[in-house]
Amino acid sequence: MKYLQIASIILLFVISACSSKNEKASAAKNNAIEEKFTIDYIRKVSMERRKYYNLDSLDAQTLTPIDSSFFKKWFDKRTVDNDNSNPIKFDLFSRYYFFDFKDAGKTVLFSIIWMDETGYNLFYNITYNKSSEQLERVDLIAVNGGDGGQSVSNYLNFNVLGDGLNLTTVISDEYSRNDHNYVIQVDSVLTKIELLQPKVSYSTNDSKRVKEWRVTDSSGNTIRIGSFSTLPPEIDGCSCVFSIDTNDFKNNRFIYVNNYEQTSYMKVNGSLVKFTQVDVKENDDNSLIEYYKSDNFEMIIKGKDEGRNSDETWLKRGRIIIKNKKGSTILLNFYGECGC
Repeated sequence: MKYLQIASIILLFVISACSSKNEKASAAKNNAIEEKFTIDYIRKVSMERRKYYNLDSLDAQTLTPIDSSFFKKWFDKRTVDNDNSNPIKFDLFSRYYFFDFKDAGKTVLFSIIWMDETGYNLFYNITYNKSSEQLERVDLIAVNGGDGGQSVSNYLNFNVLGDGLNLTTVISDEYSRNDHNYVIQVDSVLTKIELLQPKVSYSTNDSKRVKEWRVTDSSGNTIRIGSFSTLPPEIDGCSCVFSIDTNDFKNNRFIYVNNYEQTSYMKVNGSLVKFTQVDVKENDDNSLIEYYKSDNFEMIIKGKDEGRNSDETWLKRGRIIIKNKKGSTILLNFYGECGC
């Protein structure tokens, strides 16, 4: 009788343990079901992906805010696949919004916007796997905004399927100070992005990179100097070509070209302007000061030889000054070469 009681107690313990184990397994199963990401909710609170976005034109009032509990559950501390050192994180002083979505075969692509407290908006593309019903990857696509000294603007041009885009990033930054005005350098970069690769691919077309330098006086008058890569047909044979620095020169981004005689060209206010030499002076240190005029501008070039670059070319460094009829002036340093 004694052993029967002991056996009964052991049996009850086993049954209880099995029951507890089954309950835990059932709870785990239920939790797993609950933890599947609700993509239908994303479709409900986001707009369908459009072809074109200007991130400067974001209006938070037209977007759905992401609830803090939802954000913490699904996005907080999640690794960013193309920027592992900077995970998405919840910040009490930031705002988060659902943005757009696109059904793309076995996946759904959707995006969220992180508006941080420093003045920048971060655009994330998130890939959802329909089969596993889980978030597959997160990629930072663009950072838009500014904090005083620099501003960044992004223009997104998606393909028809919404799974790839051309991203134009325009960075405006202080280049130099010019007679109480700031010269602002504007650098435009085109990047092609494919979102459905095993790893999101990025390719920057440096040949289509465009730079511009701007100065605006106290009266609001602006002079803009732009870079160009294709030389005017009038430039054939011996010439001088100048860039803003050695890197731009190596990449064939020029700000000035002449025909080694009296005709020069610069891109001013968006147009290629022809200048004609009116005077030239040679200094004792072998530097030259050349004076040019066009219909609307005056130009002074102060340059000096930096030695031979090859048998028939010489390196040049110096400064270009352009003034319009209203007295606005822009001053840029240059690097380049002259020769045949």
